[in-house]
Amino acid sequence: MRDHPPLSLDGVEVARAALGQLTEAQRLALAIEITIGASDPASTFHLVRLERTAATAAQDLTRVQFVTEEMRKCL
Repeated sequence: MRDHPPLSLDGVEVARAALGQLTEAQRLALAIEITIGASDPASTFHLVRLERTAATAAQDLTRVQFVTEEMRKCL
């Protein structure tokens, strides 16, 4: 017999809560580790989507860094 109620969170919510405890570097390292472990051909679409999303994020961060550095030069 249980002395506590069952968890109401499903696996995804639990994972999101756990990810909230990690630093950005730790989250990215975990994402890389998970991606390396992908082996199901059905994952192809999601891996391509992940690739494009990561490339867009990297480009955006690069642009922000460039603009920030250029603005410092002007001040």
